[in-house]
Amino acid sequence: MTIRSISLKSAVMAGTFAAVASIGAPLAVAQEAAAPGGTPAAPVAAVAGDQAGVQKLPDLNSIIQSGKTKANLTIHKFKGDPVEGGQQGIDTTVNLPGLDGAEFTIQKINNLDPRNMQDWVAYSKLNPKDIQPNQLGPETKVTTQNGGIATFEGDLGFYLVKETPVPGRSSISPTLVALPMTHPDRLAWNYDVHIHPKNQLLTVKKQVMDMKTVMGQDVDYTITGDVPAPYQDGSNFNRYVLVDDYDETKLAPKQDTLKVAIDGEDATGKFTVENVNGMLKVALNDQGLETLTQKRKANPDAKVTVTLKATVTGEIDNLKQVENKVYLFSPFAPGTIPPDTPDRPNENPNTPHSEVESKYGNINIHKTASNDHRDLSGAVFQLFRCEDNSNTIKEGPLTVGGKSEWTTDAQGAATIKGVQLNTFANGAAVADDDYDYCLVEKKAPEGFELLPKPVNFDMTDDVNFTYAANIENIPKNGGFELPRTGGVGMYAIIAALATGFSALGFRSLRARKDKEMLKSKAQI
Repeated sequence: MTIRSISLKSAVMAGTFAAVASIGAPLAVAQEAAAPGGTPAAPVAAVAGDQAGVQKLPDLNSIIQSGKTKANLTIHKFKGDPVEGGQQGIDTTVNLPGLDGAEFTIQKINNLDPRNMQDWVAYSKLNPKDIQPNQLGPETKVTTQNGGIATFEGDLGFYLVKETPVPGRSSISPTLVALPMTHPDRLAWNYDVHIHPKNQLLTVKKQVMDMKTVMGQDVDYTITGDVPAPYQDGSNFNRYVLVDDYDETKLAPKQDTLKVAIDGEDATGKFTVENVNGMLKVALNDQGLETLTQKRKANPDAKVTVTLKATVTGEIDNLKQVENKVYLFSPFAPGTIPPDTPDRPNENPNTPHSEVESKYGNINIHKTASNDHRDLSGAVFQLFRCEDNSNTIKEGPLTVGGKSEWTTDAQGAATIKGVQLNTFANGAAVADDDYDYCLVEKKAPEGFELLPKPVNFDMTDDVNFTYAANIENIPKNGGFELPRTGGVGMYAIIAALATGFSALGFRSLRARKDKEMLKSKAQI
């Protein structure tokens, strides 16, 4: 008996599916018995079940084998921010209230069949924003209800799903869904597909770039605001305002650096700026609102972006955390006049907002003598950035608040104000292994030795954003007096010795004369 095997892969790729049975009827491979003399016998009919002469193969994860022609799509719509987690294509528990009344349009893409491998390849290359109407079948509209759920049953295929824009909330971008799709366990096909389109509440995000800045330098801010769905009547938005609430005693925005972009396009001339009492208001004018409306109609992911620089200023004794918050005032209901932007937006906690902070501290230097611990004035210091846990200089000397040298006063004190913590930058905690700070003594107090090496340290917020640099100086030559030659002292010694020798000579000569006089008198 000769057994001829059928290659499933070859059969599928060739479009021959006659040997594939539906689920519940295992694939049977016909056997051909050899007749006497080697003449092949007639094929044995393929039948379901265990019968003599039939070889049974296990069920296969094949769309064709399933015999299914329909699949289900369930759309879950929620109130709230985008939900993270969950597995694609299956029902996921979300602890948010459902949103009823959200409308979706579902259309099948023509001439693509998930039973064909080449059509999967073509599907994977599609961009949902570029699909033309003539590529799509009839529209089916579904609306969420009973807790934000909408259901759809359709033929096996690839579908384009679009959400109808609604003022006051953002809608999802057009998305593609395959019916069926592979189950997340990767072992079977999923004919009951669930999607959880985000109903993203309008948000605004602020970012700061302040790495290695100090007082007197500029930091960079970027503000990115969402854009709601266009009005259904097609009219332009009636308001879009971003309000930056900053502490004017610590920051000075540089309005000449402020730029606005709408969906990536420069919006020069399409906005106004007002800066009063620590409130920097950027509002789109009529031209800007028209541009924003058209951009949002074309791109559901359109954003408004504001960039600007601000100088770190003020009395850094009270600086520490430089907090900066931005608020988004989105378009109001169509056909109405938006209310005035409040003077202090934080009065309403529900207003979309975002906050960033920068952290700076002080270096308090105290200079004393090592022998008697008295305060030392006149020591001059410079500040550098150096390698982590090393005295190797990387950058500097640094200029902080317009100064690059600090001299100790009569109390032996000097303070460097407004030095960024090296454990916090760009709005987040960072590792302190990038660099350290180093104090270098440029000039020693009179009568004392210079420090032989830099003073290495980290700036952290552990001790009230302050580093106490208590530094002792050694007296000149450790306090030991050196012998001095060729100086005024030596001449004084020579003069004294000369005077002494002259006095001794005079006394000796007089004594001899006195002795001779006495001798002459005795002879008389």
